Amino acid sequence: MATFTGTAGFDSADAVAGTLVGFTGGTIAELQDATGDVFIGGFNVDTVVAGGGDDFLQVNEGEFADDYNGGAGTDVLDLSGLTADTATVDLSAGTYTTSIGGGTRSISSVEQVWGGGAGDAIRGRSSGSDTLKGTGGADLLDVELTGDSLDGGAGDDTIYAMTAADPTGSG
Repeated sequence: MATFTGTAGFDSADAVAGTLVGFTGGTIAELQDATGDVFIGGFNVDTVVAGGGDDFLQVNEGEFADDYNGGAGTDVLDLSGLTADTATVDLSAGTYTTSIGGGTRSISSVEQVWGGGAGDAIRGRSSGSDTLKGTGGADLLDVELTGDSLDGGAGDDTIYAMTAADPTGSG
């Protein structure tokens, strides 16, 4: 597992095309192998197309990637680095926004979302099994399908389930 960290400039990692621009900490060979990787967005426009394996796409306060594609495997959009910033994630629409960063970003091939420290709104996909974790704050978790896993975490959370889901956790 390699960790790729974004810079202040434009960063691009594409396991399919075999290109790596700007990101530090990993090689093209590590990007393209079948193990999972960690991607930490930088302060400018970034693009990540991950390869095989279970990848972590990490968003921190004030730094984010504009386009995340998890690729094959069970991939996580990890918003735990957001402490004051709130996020709205819609896996069905393939988008996410943050309150401080502004603007809509694209996301695809992600099966798990871990929220940040503030109240986040996270909506699962209409097909497949999703794992949604609110972590801190008063979160809203919205699922549409049996087989989804929900964990509100700390805070007074709201859960919407359009079909039989098995919510777990506190909140």
